[in-house]
Amino acid sequence: MNHKSIKQFRFFGAILFLTISITISFVNVLSAEEPSIIAALSPYIESHQMPGVVSILATPNEILSIDSVGYSDIENQKPIDENSFFWIASMSKAFGGVCVMILVEEGKLDLDAPISTYLPELSDLNVTVYQDNQTRLQKKLQNPMTLRQNLSHTAGWPFITSFQDQFGIDSLPTDKFLATLKMTGLDHEPGTKYQYSNIGIDVAAAVVERVSGMPFEDFLQQRVFEPLEMTETTFFPNEDQIARLAKGYRSNEQQDGLIWLSDVSYMTEPFDHPNRYAECGGGLFSTPIDLIKFYQMLAGGGEFNGKRILSEESVKLISSKQTGDKSDVHYGFGLACGDNWFGHGGAWGTNATIYKNHFVALYMVQVAGVVKQEESIESWRKAAMNFFDDYQK
Repeated sequence: MNHKSIKQFRFFGAILFLTISITISFVNVLSAEEPSIIAALSPYIESHQMPGVVSILATPNEILSIDSVGYSDIENQKPIDENSFFWIASMSKAFGGVCVMILVEEGKLDLDAPISTYLPELSDLNVTVYQDNQTRLQKKLQNPMTLRQNLSHTAGWPFITSFQDQFGIDSLPTDKFLATLKMTGLDHEPGTKYQYSNIGIDVAAAVVERVSGMPFEDFLQQRVFEPLEMTETTFFPNEDQIARLAKGYRSNEQQDGLIWLSDVSYMTEPFDHPNRYAECGGGLFSTPIDLIKFYQMLAGGGEFNGKRILSEESVKLISSKQTGDKSDVHYGFGLACGDNWFGHGGAWGTNATIYKNHFVALYMVQVAGVVKQEESIESWRKAAMNFFDDYQK
């Protein structure tokens, strides 16, 4: 991946996070009598402004609607559906928050202990006080960072390390990733500022590894995926899943069509390459029908289909503001939050929102830099809210 594509990804990823973190969307193959939700997005598919979208609306115990419209592969006219495979990018972060809280509930982690309690490698970190093209001045931290700060983007880390920037976010095993953090340093003192960062979530996943004594992906598999019967959510897609991977698209220069994004930015391809590693900040893949179970669990206060993953108190904690009084940004542990909702988006447009009335809305698309994405999501959001209102009558 060249430098230009990296910069484009970072820009579009930031824009997508800001514009869709509080929204969701959804749809299915066009029919003669279109329901309002499909009608909301069909014009964007037909005008070649969006490739294809899948959406699921649900309660903690019931899927209310599954709909899709458009294609996962425009060039080959492959319809998109709930079994299409997606890169969920930063939606992966919520899984880190859940895994940490499992260990907190077991008394094995303290959210406010110095991070060096669990990762001695991070006992002597520096913060940058001045930097230009030729000079970088650093000083020792005044206060140690905590696990809470790493989960809520207030630890002071930059977005990713320079190594990840060059070689991919999934290019290092945990021990080598931690070694690069000594060279990375912090952009500001922990607890003084919100700064969106994959590194903090990756540090939290490293803590889970160290305390549980197993690789993060194994802990996630045993404690979350298996109880929820999530069989298609993974850091490491197999051959069948790769064949179902929805292509990513962006708008063309004329803004009247779409261009295929030939690589998944920041990720190492091929995805069945042996030298790839689990990266909690943005490395997961899933299908809509598999992923919805995780959000139904959160909407159900930590329980799904009789399986309890977290306590209600832990779900409330990870889905409420943890960024401190100094920040206007409302963010929990791997989850953005508002007065009556919480959820997260991904760099290629995927999004999930759980409302405080326990409705769940999941929107799955693969786009980066689509001109009318915000407009199309807003159109869908209104239709989805109408759906929920009708359901409650």
